[in-house]
Amino acid sequence: MLAHKIRSAFSLFAIGLLFSAVALAQITTSSLVGTVSGPDGLIPGATVTIKDNKTNREVSTVTDSSGNFKVPNLQFGAYTVTVTMSGFKTYTANDVVIEVGADYSLPVMLEVGEVSEVVNVTAGADTINAVDSEINANISRKQLDDLPSLGRNPLGFIVLQPGASSNPSQNTVINGVRTSATNTTIDGINVQDNFIRSNATDFSPARPSVDEVEAFAVTSQAGADDGFGGSQVQFTTRRGGNDFNFRMFVLNRNSKFGANSFFANVDNREIGFRNRNQFGGSATGRIIRDKLFFFGSYEKLIDRQPSTLQINTVLTSAASQGLFTYTAAADDAGHGVVAGQIISVNILDPIFGTGITSINPIVQSRFLSQLPAGNSTGAGDLRNTTGYSLIQRADSERTSYVGRIDYLLNSTSTVNGVFRFVKESNLRADIDNSFNIVPVTTQPSVNPFMSLAWNWAPSSNWSNELRGGFAFGEPLFTNAALPAQIVNVPLITNPEVTFDDQGRITDTYNINDALTYVRGDHALRFGAQFQAVRINSFTGFNINPTYNIGINLNTPQISDDQFDDDNLFPGGVPTTQRGTANSLLALLGGIISSGSQAFNVESLDSGFVPGAVTRDLWEYDALGFYFSDQWKVARGVSLNLGMRYDRYTPATLSNGLGLEPVIADLHNILPSLLDPNGRHQFVGGNVGTVGQVYF
Repeated sequence: MLAHKIRSAFSLFAIGLLFSAVALAQITTSSLVGTVSGPDGLIPGATVTIKDNKTNREVSTVTDSSGNFKVPNLQFGAYTVTVTMSGFKTYTANDVVIEVGADYSLPVMLEVGEVSEVVNVTAGADTINAVDSEINANISRKQLDDLPSLGRNPLGFIVLQPGASSNPSQNTVINGVRTSATNTTIDGINVQDNFIRSNATDFSPARPSVDEVEAFAVTSQAGADDGFGGSQVQFTTRRGGNDFNFRMFVLNRNSKFGANSFFANVDNREIGFRNRNQFGGSATGRIIRDKLFFFGSYEKLIDRQPSTLQINTVLTSAASQGLFTYTAAADDAGHGVVAGQIISVNILDPIFGTGITSINPIVQSRFLSQLPAGNSTGAGDLRNTTGYSLIQRADSERTSYVGRIDYLLNSTSTVNGVFRFVKESNLRADIDNSFNIVPVTTQPSVNPFMSLAWNWAPSSNWSNELRGGFAFGEPLFTNAALPAQIVNVPLITNPEVTFDDQGRITDTYNINDALTYVRGDHALRFGAQFQAVRINSFTGFNINPTYNIGINLNTPQISDDQFDDDNLFPGGVPTTQRGTANSLLALLGGIISSGSQAFNVESLDSGFVPGAVTRDLWEYDALGFYFSDQWKVARGVSLNLGMRYDRYTPATLSNGLGLEPVIADLHNILPSLLDPNGRHQFVGGNVGTVGQVYF
């Protein structure tokens, strides 16, 4: 299955390669712009050479008639810029830092002199955006190294950027725009959960690790060429160079060195055990000097930690033998009972005529024998039921492999490829509400990722970046102990875990192309971006026979007259406690009050298939085109113009397995929705396309 998906992604990239001339764009590179001047004004015809300090690759251009120059499609990193012109000293700017998604503005002032004389300047990062109107913040490799990160998750740094905010009542938002409008990419490929986008800023199945990220940018006011959505979060993977570099790290967080919480100290509870180990390393370097480079990283997380305190409900020892305990409703002199006195009565006594005189053997083996003795007063009525407190394990493991190759084909072309594979497994104590210290419910997830890019600059005026790839997210939620026949029980916490298997496989494919043409004072950029999302969502809700233990009008039960009979219940049973008595009777006797089982279809004409899950095969695409012009109107004045068109296709159920109301008039849907004799049909009937949802 995975191999087939990867072949499909390669096919998509090949199609983009064939049509890149028409610019099929979220670009991952940046540009260097500047103006060369001298004592007498602007200098046309000056030669500007940009050298990548990592790979020694050089790109050259010549200033135009206004002394302006622009070099697009530069990878992030440090560069050396050299400007030469006859009659002037050579100007060299060292450590020009090109950041992610931000153009660098370099004003150059040449001094009169010999070309052999050199003026060296240390440039550094561009702290003020003097190129366009975008508002963005870059987090550099040094910041990622120096800032503390408890989980080594760079998404946690987003809230530190201007315009970003988060609080316990909402997920992270940027500039107040809902989180679903955020577009998060790694090397130009969208890595969000495109099925559930309510936490799209804070969560990504294939989220990167701090060690593999060279830098990332948070753009709150984006340009026309910045991609789908509103705010943009762009990660770039580290790349190799001629020098070899090796890094290793080990992080341990242990409860032995942690402080207990205030409330745990009040309750005299010891701090829960936790031992979090995170370790790994990375390497960068060359395979062929000045030609072929690599980066690779490995990271492992092993987190042994407790979940929150959980208090379940169990039967008291007496109740598990059939003794119902209540508080007398009134004085009963004949039996020596006063109101409020605690009384116990065996409700399995044949005198009640319910036919329930012993404990059902199936109930005994499947439920009662699995109940521990109570150890807490935090749950139950403390007469028939009591509490049992426990702390389940919430362990998690995560393994991440990342590799990147950069190859300089020739002086005009470079290619690079990034492959990531993230495997995760979490114990889900929040959906195993039983008595298992080690939950039987787990969340495995496999998340492969690939990004391929080709950068081509046939001349100093033309350049093109083509990029394609995929990000697959496969989070599953499984129950290793799901009973073949589910039984829901009253009064107590069910010792059997009844959570139904479910999950989703979300495949996102991207292909982007950006073409840049520099002519005079204009830097024209046009291109397109295509994104395809394919989702396989499934749920096994209620496909196993499900029975509910309880009473109804047709089952044995203790009547109100019996509850009022002092000979059966001395002092009588308060009305508020009678439900507990009948629930205990139903539980011990195994009285089934109702049962159900869901049957689903596998195709439009399969009919109901026993054991078939509910499966939704969603598809939707997005296609965007843009054009922008960065016009250098005058020295120190730039005008940025842009236009973008995005088309989002309707969500479609490719298997057509959904229902919708039949709409007689699509221009006036209310009568059809309110029609008491209305009917349903398979999705697509209203618009005439199978599976297409009508909006």
